[in-house]
Amino acid sequence: MPAAKIHKDQAVHSYSFFNSIHDNKYRDWKITVAFYTVLQLIDSELTKKSPRWRDGNSGNMYAWRDKILSMYFRGIYVHYNVLLQRSKEARYLEGIGDKIAIDFLSTVMVNDCIEKHFKPILKFFSFFS
Repeated sequence: MPAAKIHKDQAVHSYSFFNSIHDNKYRDWKITVAFYTVLQLIDSELTKKSPRWRDGNSGNMYAWRDKILSMYFRGIYVHYNVLLQRSKEARYLEGIGDKIAIDFLSTVMVNDCIEKHFKPILKFFSFFS
């Protein structure tokens, strides 16, 4: 299972970076790194369960992962989607009008997302919880 270990190692690396972001000035990056930490944890777990899980992918990996999550990881599905949406807002200014991400993503919003959605996923995977 080397691929699963690679994903897990990347999650550890991302989580370390996540924990180094203390300045609220970089809360857009904090939510983005939280999402990518989760993404690596999910890919690690999927690879452990089925090393060929990506084979059914028709070109859109996010849509394929979403389909698998909705079927097999219902306990974190909503949490994952909230993190995905917040990270899209931070990365692509998606759905936030004419604001820059840092103006839209308030400290309260980011902290709330971390507490209510990121940490439950870490706990679900028994990852640094």
